[in-house]
Amino acid sequence: MPLSLSFPQRSRLKSPLRIRQILQSPDSGRKRLRGFRVTWSKQEPSRRMPRLGKDPQFAFVVSRRSGPAVVRNRIKRRLREAVRLNRAIWPPEVAVVFFAEGGDVANLPFDTVNRLIGESLEWIDCHPPKSKEQRA
Repeated sequence: MPLSLSFPQRSRLKSPLRIRQILQSPDSGRKRLRGFRVTWSKQEPSRRMPRLGKDPQFAFVVSRRSGPAVVRNRIKRRLREAVRLNRAIWPPEVAVVFFAEGGDVANLPFDTVNRLIGESLEWIDCHPPKSKEQRA
C-alpha cells in the first residue's frame, strides 16, 4: 500500500490546551536546534481520549517575531513537509511541538530543514522524556 502524500489528520495536534501543557510541562523533553525548539511528551490515553497515544502527533508553532503571516505560514509548511518526509522514523506514542522562534527557518535550504527534523525525530526516539521518578 503506497504512502499517502498528505499529512494525516490523526497526526495533527490541534488543541491549544494540549500544546500549552506540552510546552510548560517539566516532564517534557526539550531540544534546541538551529532556528527552532522541539518539545515532546509521552501520550497517555485517557477515558476522554482513548485514541490518544496510538499515533504520534505533531504541532507547529511559529512566533510573530518570525515575520509577517506569509513567512510564518511558509515556515509551518516547510516543517510539516519535513516531518511528513521523515514518516519512517516517527517515534510512537509521542506528542511533538516544533516551535520556530525566528525567521531563520524560512531562510534555510529545505535539505537542511529536512535533515534537522530527521535528526530531532531520531533524538526523540532515543531520548524519551524523564518521568517524575527519574527527575527526583
